[in-house]
Amino acid sequence: GNVINDVRIDGSAISSSNPTTSNNIIPLSDYIPQSVNFEYKRIPNRLCLNRHQEDPISKKSVEKYITLPRLYVGSLPIGETSESSVILTKGFNFELNPDQVHYVTKVMRIDGKRKSQLRLFNGISGEWLGKVQSLGRNRRRNEVYVQCQQNIRSQPNEIEEENLPWVIFAPLKKARTKLLLEKCTELGSGRFIWINTDRTDASSLIACQDGAKKLSLQIIEASEQSERLTLPSLSRYITEKPGSKGGPLSVNELLNFWQYENLKGRTLLICRERSTEVTSLLATLGDDISKVAFLIGPEGGWSAEEEASFEAAEATCNGKIQSVSIGSLVLRAETAAMASLAAYSVHIDYLKSREK
Repeated sequence: GNVINDVRIDGSAISSSNPTTSNNIIPLSDYIPQSVNFEYKRIPNRLCLNRHQEDPISKKSVEKYITLPRLYVGSLPIGETSESSVILTKGFNFELNPDQVHYVTKVMRIDGKRKSQLRLFNGISGEWLGKVQSLGRNRRRNEVYVQCQQNIRSQPNEIEEENLPWVIFAPLKKARTKLLLEKCTELGSGRFIWINTDRTDASSLIACQDGAKKLSLQIIEASEQSERLTLPSLSRYITEKPGSKGGPLSVNELLNFWQYENLKGRTLLICRERSTEVTSLLATLGDDISKVAFLIGPEGGWSAEEEASFEAAEATCNGKIQSVSIGSLVLRAETAAMASLAAYSVHIDYLKSREK
């Protein structure tokens, strides 16, 4: 019922009577012309407004912006988030949140004068050239306003995003979980799902649940560093259930779900160590499998009961679930996840090069 005049980075409205509102903010009602064609795009747990943009600038022109710092201005990449992404569209001004203000002013040393440009992305609208319009300070906090100037890279299409590999893992100790999320994001993971196994440490499981927001910052930082335009989500569900308070899936629940639900051709590849009868990862991928999810075991490996469940599931699932080997050596869980994604990425690049 209320009319939103201006928008902050967190999606909240800025009242015209609010003393912190800057004159540099463009009222949304004044900015959007009636002739512009809009569409609403539904993505998990948030409704985003996408504007049909002009084509991004040429690749040669993009190269001159490659050294500019990147800033993610979307919502946190966790399954249960209700936060909205900022709208990235030409001429739109918005206010950064306190964490982003610190990063822009203290880490990247952008002062709005000698150094004012940066690259913006929200995981939905491609990458944009942005400019710090003003830096101010009120009684409680610093204020930084940024304006979107030009679209410099377009967003990957939905098919490309849907084909990205998933990583399903048992939570590890805090530092190792962070390492897994950071490096697998850099290697192109499309989604992270944590599960409960027989040998998962209870404290690690609780830490992953309670610290999901902090862990998502690792994903954001890795995405900024690796030039990604999409962010992998982090959740305890395969199919999101907003508001649900249930725990993560067990191994048997995961196998049953994978066997009977429609996952659009995605194959579950179980990474198993110390097994002499398991096919290597690259041999399993071949030319036919393109959409995969890697199941990574806990510290200490799979239990005997879980190994038996894998054998039973493989025998009845018609190729939807397969066991793979990523070498003769026993790897740490986070190393196994990285090695799997690296091998998959190289394999997919090889297949693409053959098609040219």
